Amino acid sequence: MAPSFQMKNIKLLLLLILFILPLWLIAEDWTILVYMAADNGLYSFAEEDIIEMQKAVLPSNVLLIVQADFAPQSIYKGSRRYRIRHDSEPLITSPVITELGDINSGDPNTLKDFIRWGFKRYPAQRKMLVIWSHGDSWFKEPESKWICPDATSQSLMSVANLDMNRALEGSPQLDILLLDACSMQSIEVSTQLSRYADFIIASPTTVPLRGFPYTEMMELFDQPLPEILDLIPHIYTESYQAYGSQNNSYLGIPTSCSVISTAQLKVFNNRFKDFVSQYYNDSDLLLDIRKDCYEFNTMYADVDLGEWLFRIRQHYPDTEDIAQLHNLWQQVIISSSAIEFIHDIGTAALWFPALKYQFEGWWSHYHQLDFRHSGWLSILNRVHYPDEQVPLSPALPHQSQVLNTLRVVFDAVSDPDPLSYVLIVKAGKDSVTYKLDARPDQDQIVFSIPITSSARLFAYCLDKSGNASSTIVWDYTFQSPRRKLLLAPNPLYQNTPATLLFIADAGQDKSKGAELRIYDLRGRLVISTSIAVSEGENRINANEIKGMAYLAAGVYVLRIRYDQTELKTKFVILN
Repeated sequence: MAPSFQMKNIKLLLLLILFILPLWLIAEDWTILVYMAADNGLYSFAEEDIIEMQKAVLPSNVLLIVQADFAPQSIYKGSRRYRIRHDSEPLITSPVITELGDINSGDPNTLKDFIRWGFKRYPAQRKMLVIWSHGDSWFKEPESKWICPDATSQSLMSVANLDMNRALEGSPQLDILLLDACSMQSIEVSTQLSRYADFIIASPTTVPLRGFPYTEMMELFDQPLPEILDLIPHIYTESYQAYGSQNNSYLGIPTSCSVISTAQLKVFNNRFKDFVSQYYNDSDLLLDIRKDCYEFNTMYADVDLGEWLFRIRQHYPDTEDIAQLHNLWQQVIISSSAIEFIHDIGTAALWFPALKYQFEGWWSHYHQLDFRHSGWLSILNRVHYPDEQVPLSPALPHQSQVLNTLRVVFDAVSDPDPLSYVLIVKAGKDSVTYKLDARPDQDQIVFSIPITSSARLFAYCLDKSGNASSTIVWDYTFQSPRRKLLLAPNPLYQNTPATLLFIADAGQDKSKGAELRIYDLRGRLVISTSIAVSEGENRINANEIKGMAYLAAGVYVLRIRYDQTELKTKFVILN
């Protein structure tokens, strides 16, 4: 009986391993890093929040690591890294991993070092970063718009100046980025940081001094990710209800919070760009609708994007594209909650200044944000007509000559409007004018112009109101092209557009056209055909060469022969 009983136990153990092991393997563990820039007036609230974290009974799958930089007047002065352990004492008792001494928590590199260290030392399936400090959406001026100020170092980080990008660049992809700082849930900030996290949690309005309720929040992390995302905004706002965990008053404190899906945000931003283009001439109406929205944050220049879109949809009830845009925004907001506000807000802020001086004072900072690609600044510029601001002149361009084509590249000029760029080429008595209309998402404007002699060039910018910049002037010395055969691009991918370029000299017999041949690396002829040749620069669409589409990846030699001339070049096709 003993061997049989033993065998049954072994079978039972194997069954348990078979069923339990897969569950263990798919259990989601979390490393949560909290960056507390508290070397400022918030230091005592940072102490309270760490004590709150200690009161949480952390799920077994959660590792909570805090880097705190306290003000000199704190009893915990200096900076250190903690591994949070459960304790009900009203003191910070969690073990210190590292004493850091005096650090500058307003420096992007300090945040960057913490992120790299934390996720490398404590790898996990799920990753969350909390940035805790003062904040105020995107940067407008040093005195009023920043995040993570360090009073000792007199420094801070900016969203629009790309400090946050520098801090997060190269970090592992975050499942959640939570910004425990005032007014950080704006479409501008979320768009700027969308590449680093799948979900962004923050408040579009001010955050009370006690911040997020860490005891209740940390205990959520033994649940599936969708449930965590759904619950955090509600737990946050409930904690500021009358006599909530963060509020000992009989009155509720106005608070709001939302979760943004960055994948859905990209879809929305593409559609919003179309909306801006389509409704540009309706800017006055958009401003009128904005007047019915709740105003908040610095200078009361923000509105809730969800409320504004809802009111636009009410004004255009039968317009399908408006309905689709509003529906897309609702898909961006995974979860949201707001209490004690007289309007239905709480999704994310949109900068929509009602006063012209606000727009004129801050648009140049806004222009540094990725959200400028939406063209939103152009709408704001039209709202605040008349536009009397003359555009800046373009800087001298980068230029290069390929055969008889001059490539002139301008860096985009900062302006609320997408500008038109005018280029005038004067060679002797001849003058040719070229014009290109830039898109909001263009960082460079490229002219490709035919040129056969030295020339004087003139360039200026033109905005939508007809304001013209001053003109820049420079001379270009023509470089006589050598007899050369080019295939561009090279290397090229299979079946992608490519162009064959060469110069045919004057005085040669080109009436019979030319013979084009392509050989593989072993010298075998794979393509043989005839092409027409004209005097001067010849451009041939390589994709129209018979058989080109069937060439496999590899290295090839291309030869063109006409009259007594032979040109050849080597090119590479990639998979």
